[in-house]
Amino acid sequence: MNTKRLGYLDMAKGIGIILVVAGHSGLVSENLLTWLASFHMPLFFMISGMLFFHKKEEDKAYGESIRKKARGILLPYFYFSIIYMMINVLYIFRHPELFTWDIIVNNLLETTSLYGISVLWFLPALFIGEAVFLFLRKNTMHWVTILVSLMLGAMAVILKNVYNASFPAEAGVLVTWIGYLLQALMRVGVAVLFLAVGYYTHALMQKREVSRLASAIAAVVLFVIHGCLALFNGRVDLHFMVFNNPVVYFVTAFVGTMAVIFCCKALPEWKGLTFLGENSLIVMATHLDCQVMICAIRVGMFVSGLSPRAKDYIYVAVTALALLVAEVILIIVINRFFPFLIGKKRSIAKKTQEIS
Repeated sequence: MNTKRLGYLDMAKGIGIILVVAGHSGLVSENLLTWLASFHMPLFFMISGMLFFHKKEEDKAYGESIRKKARGILLPYFYFSIIYMMINVLYIFRHPELFTWDIIVNNLLETTSLYGISVLWFLPALFIGEAVFLFLRKNTMHWVTILVSLMLGAMAVILKNVYNASFPAEAGVLVTWIGYLLQALMRVGVAVLFLAVGYYTHALMQKREVSRLASAIAAVVLFVIHGCLALFNGRVDLHFMVFNNPVVYFVTAFVGTMAVIFCCKALPEWKGLTFLGENSLIVMATHLDCQVMICAIRVGMFVSGLSPRAKDYIYVAVTALALLVAEVILIIVINRFFPFLIGKKRSIAKKTQEIS
């Protein structure tokens, strides 16, 4: 079993989480949002598939692997779901004229169905997707794994179209919960496909070492191709399974992810990016619904408002800096004092801090 971290994949995850935060910030243009949304979430699924191959996950006992993944993925999902609901309860008490208890009821439905509140949708999709993919790798030949993964991805797209056309827009609590559950399961099909693509892409990459120069050239070419494909396919959203042209979407997601990975292979390892990549779960879970983004925006508005001649870039720069500082502080605090939130024991969390 290979436990060595791959620095370029941590860097790629660091870039990915920066793009996720940028997409939620409201600070990027519509075209840039279209570009980053075309691949920033598939990137995390594909990297997970690459790490499957790197760590030889199929050689481990299935039950042991699932328990570890449940601790590292599902526990954070439920912990942060509770935190989100507590924040919403505070909003209800502070602004009863604007918020009702229906928000909490809906949060409970989203959480228990594994649909996920806001950004947390990614965690159950990843957990179930990894459980399915690991089962396939341990019990089927490679061609069967590839075929089933393709079928699951195609079925997810087809079922989403059927769901959009036939599922009632307004329904009772039980029907709403079932609707959330169905959508959560559809995401799993897409997750399995991206996991498989990452797994077999990494297997091919290990057969031949690519130089930094070749990686840089590949990154430039792939970024150009990806930009054209992304703008051609238009705005997509894996969270709500909006693909436009599904074939173009999956190709675009693959090309964009590989462009980032080759870029990271071409560059020397940057500790700042690897730090964010290693702690991307914390950034993803805290930046939006924990009000960190709103606080950073308020800081940016305050600083830019101090001068009547302040330009928009000052607001953007201050907001980004405030957000970065807040997230670094949260990463340190959670790893040191609340590691259970991310499924770690305190001793393991301290080792991670020392290594970082």
